[in-house]
Amino acid sequence: MTPLLDSALDGSDPFEGTKYRSLSILGKGGMGAAHVVEHRLLGKQFVCKVLRGRHRNNAAVADRMRVEAQSLARLVHPNIVKVFDFDFTQDGRPFIVMERLEGHTLGHELRTRGELPTLEAIDIVCQLLSALSAAHVLGIVHRDVKLENLFLQRTAHAGPVLKVLDFGVAKIMEGISDAAPEPPQVPTRAGVIVGTPRFLSPEAAQGKAVDQRADVYSASVVLYMLLCGRGPWDEASSHASVFSAQANKAPTPPSRYARKVISPDLESIVLTAMSKEPEERFQSAKAFEAALMTVAERLGDSPQLPETANSTLESKQPMPDGDAASPGTLRISDELETRTAIPFVKHQSTIGVGAVAKRVVTFAISAALSAIATWWCLATIFHR
Repeated sequence: MTPLLDSALDGSDPFEGTKYRSLSILGKGGMGAAHVVEHRLLGKQFVCKVLRGRHRNNAAVADRMRVEAQSLARLVHPNIVKVFDFDFTQDGRPFIVMERLEGHTLGHELRTRGELPTLEAIDIVCQLLSALSAAHVLGIVHRDVKLENLFLQRTAHAGPVLKVLDFGVAKIMEGISDAAPEPPQVPTRAGVIVGTPRFLSPEAAQGKAVDQRADVYSASVVLYMLLCGRGPWDEASSHASVFSAQANKAPTPPSRYARKVISPDLESIVLTAMSKEPEERFQSAKAFEAALMTVAERLGDSPQLPETANSTLESKQPMPDGDAASPGTLRISDELETRTAIPFVKHQSTIGVGAVAKRVVTFAISAALSAIATWWCLATIFHR
């Protein structure tokens, strides 16, 4: 992982007196900062998220980090970042020690490449849904699923592996599992909007109670963006207009924006997961994943044609990087975003033509039968 900021720390190390020493700062947010740290005795490097000094006396914020650490520690899953330690600095600030990943965020990937091939997009979102399913079993709702909280980890012998990051605003659903962490001491107040606007479910955008189906909705927005290179609400230019669109406006079908052909069944799955009413969506991340896997199997087994641009589409502009993206980086929760950059091999994706071939054959047979029927009628008339 390449640090974003210079390793100089203005002469101060927040981990002085602990088992760790700071080597560099990856990034800072309003609530915390992420450091590359080294274990003083083992020499092993980790990423450490520490509460910023100005919040050291805020018990509610500190307790949120406890919930995040316990959630990550109990979610042993290949698509969720691993946690190794939780401790406090000498001045009482909590910090979480996590695995150090090589790669970059899904947001960086999309800004660099634009829309992804269909099968690749489905594979990434299936990894996301598998991770969310594991969290939901424990009664943990992420509540801030978005491109910058999804990390593509570089691996030596396989393709990139998705890792879900930042459970800092997770909701603990009581009564779901005895293995779930204790809920925050100060729960989120009713009516408070938590999350990143353009990924919010309609119920979250209106400050209503949310459950696992809110994560299903957010995951569908991620899939939409991977398929189209843009989100369904990119025209919105303010928080208010984003919230209004989330709550009231039907999303434009992804086939309207994608340069490649989006199959009707895949489009139906995306729009079902983005339904305004939670009862009309997939009721679990597992069901959403199963539907996508069925489409992926069909596309993978079909004869293929190269993906081509739809000539009726509007011209597509590249996604702006970082905080310059107007609706793209609107956010309510104050989270930490870390970004790095390594090259990835692009995979060519194609679309099936099996259905087209069947239609051509069916049309030819129908035309032949029609011609025979016409000839028979004429022959009968003239014979008379």
